[in-house]
Amino acid sequence: MPIIIDGNKVVETPVYTILENVREQLRAMGINRLKDIVRRGNEAAVTCPHHKGGMESSPACYVLLEDRDGVNAGTAHCFACGYKANLVKFVADCFGISYRKVVEWLLGFVDYSLISERDTRDIGDIFAEKEDDNNYSELPVITTEELRKYDYTHPYMYERKLTNEIINKFEVGYDIENKCITFPVYKDGVCLFVAKRSIFGKHFYMPKIHPKPIYGIDYIDSSPLIVCESVFNALTCWVYGKQAVALFGTGSKEQIDMLNALQNRSIILALDGDEAGKNGTERLKKGLVNKFVTVLKVPNGKDINDLTKEEFDNLEEEL
Repeated sequence: MPIIIDGNKVVETPVYTILENVREQLRAMGINRLKDIVRRGNEAAVTCPHHKGGMESSPACYVLLEDRDGVNAGTAHCFACGYKANLVKFVADCFGISYRKVVEWLLGFVDYSLISERDTRDIGDIFAEKEDDNNYSELPVITTEELRKYDYTHPYMYERKLTNEIINKFEVGYDIENKCITFPVYKDGVCLFVAKRSIFGKHFYMPKIHPKPIYGIDYIDSSPLIVCESVFNALTCWVYGKQAVALFGTGSKEQIDMLNALQNRSIILALDGDEAGKNGTERLKKGLVNKFVTVLKVPNGKDINDLTKEEFDNLEEEL
């Protein structure tokens, strides 16, 4: 399958040329990543953006230059740390910028053609592994043009403790027409859909999707990971200096499988301090295997977003 970006644009510029452009742009920005690109047949050996700050002595990450055995060109795989990414995610990790900004940057110099039918979605099945049955490909394509409609901030974002850094990193926006905060939900650098939270009441909107993805999973590294119920709770953890993801609830079997597949050995559960949160915590503890699982004792009737940084830092953590 060719590299498709922005929903309907097939990239025709060679992957090696794109990597060279990425390296030159990184050098111009003074970012010491992707210092080595060595062509080895149908692959390019590169320094991994995921570990050692891209400064490993010997490149252990390989990027496919052409499709091979059902795996897309542009797919990156580091044999040292296990990092995997499609082209958009790889470039985003090199620059440390949002996926939308990567797509906009790529469209500024790559050659591409349009596909006539927009019923094909590259949802990042980077190793052509069979996934659980899902309806991801049935979702409407989300393009950069669609995301630009939400390029607004709203005071409610700051009331919920978000900072400009986190707003920009996660592309949090505002839907003026429906008066909702917007959260693009990504899978391997591709926007699956835009979740929305009303600024009035507690109404949360997302498409009927199975299985539910895990919000924020594209942004994490292999260090200890906090697991929350809601997007605002996960983003609050990021504001407080800890990486986190959100389950859009108390977790499903499929989401437990996704967590088990992560490189993270340490999982910290921080579900809400209510009965549903306690039940979800027990279910997650039983389902997570080969992980060091601890639980943050969120006060009864509260969630992470209710806490100050001092209260968050002082939460008791138990096995």
